[in-house]
Amino acid sequence: MKKKITKASDKRRSQYIRVLLQKDSKELNFCVLGAGHGGLAMAGHLALNGFRVNLYNRGRKRIRTVIQRKGIKVEGEVKGFGKIEFASNNIKECLKETDILMVVVPAVAHRFIAQACAPYLKEHQIVVLNPGRTGGVLEFYNVLKEHGIKRFPFIAEAQTFLYASRALGPAHAKIFSIKNTVPLATLPAYWIPGVLKVVNRAFPQFIPGDNIFKTSFENIGAVFHPALTILNAGWIEETHGDFEYYVQGASESIAQVLEKLDKERLEVAAALGIKVMSAKRKVYGVNVDDQQCLISVCQSVLGDHRSLGRTKPGLYAHKVALRQRLCGANGHNSCQRMPCAIAWRKGVILVGGQQAPGIRFERSFLQDDQVGIAL
Repeated sequence: MKKKITKASDKRRSQYIRVLLQKDSKELNFCVLGAGHGGLAMAGHLALNGFRVNLYNRGRKRIRTVIQRKGIKVEGEVKGFGKIEFASNNIKECLKETDILMVVVPAVAHRFIAQACAPYLKEHQIVVLNPGRTGGVLEFYNVLKEHGIKRFPFIAEAQTFLYASRALGPAHAKIFSIKNTVPLATLPAYWIPGVLKVVNRAFPQFIPGDNIFKTSFENIGAVFHPALTILNAGWIEETHGDFEYYVQGASESIAQVLEKLDKERLEVAAALGIKVMSAKRKVYGVNVDDQQCLISVCQSVLGDHRSLGRTKPGLYAHKVALRQRLCGANGHNSCQRMPCAIAWRKGVILVGGQQAPGIRFERSFLQDDQVGIAL
């Protein structure tokens, strides 16, 4: 019976993909959820490219100027004024007649967005987490499941964020650069080709990822952000974040801690049969010397983020900023586990014959036919 239900569901969902592909590309309706640095850039860029875009934000104050001006000014690699069809803090209205939802919020907000969307999501819609961070799709799926959803939308995650951007004002974004390629994966993995064909009509930069575990474990932000913040807590409190985060905050001893965290990330991924690059190779490139200390990566490469205004991690007293850093591994229990781990409710991953601390998965996600990975 379960196989018959799955077969019927897959047939129905395949038809949804065909319908979306039959639409003229400019008839695709997008909703960008989140009006921060990334959300403004993505919404403005989509609008400049001729797509119909709604913009949702939890608080109305942040999007008031977008509502008044009816659009977003974009400068940098992309220039112009992007007209926004509808901007609101009413998520029900924002999701009406929407084909693709681009979720552009910090990892700690994925749960809130899933909860807010749950009553209004339709099976034909595509939800993309930009990015998923570590386990973002798993969390989003389980929140929908908790809300009694029977027919799920397509849920995907990007391995990293497409843009390097900053909000210069409440309706003004600067795009410093757009990545050439960003892996994208779905749950389950066999929907990657169909979803990608639809999303590529707006974003040709997305390429097929192997599966959501690969995109999750490639999240090197989970190595850098939590440890750097915790180990610089005193300095952050003293200076209110007025220091160069990756340069002054990455001392030799702190870099050694980052090396250990990254080593654990690689080992956990390997235990799942997933090959991921080290943080050094991810940032520096494949020709980096493995003996080179991670401190040089922080100071010479990530330190260049100064050009993007990233000299401060935010006020430590600001709870949202703090949680965003500490939750680099994603999810509401992120602060209680190692940054490179994915935590969930059921099932246990064994590493070296022992239960890996804090690493839990929904059993159904470990099935070969569900995620496209053999264990």
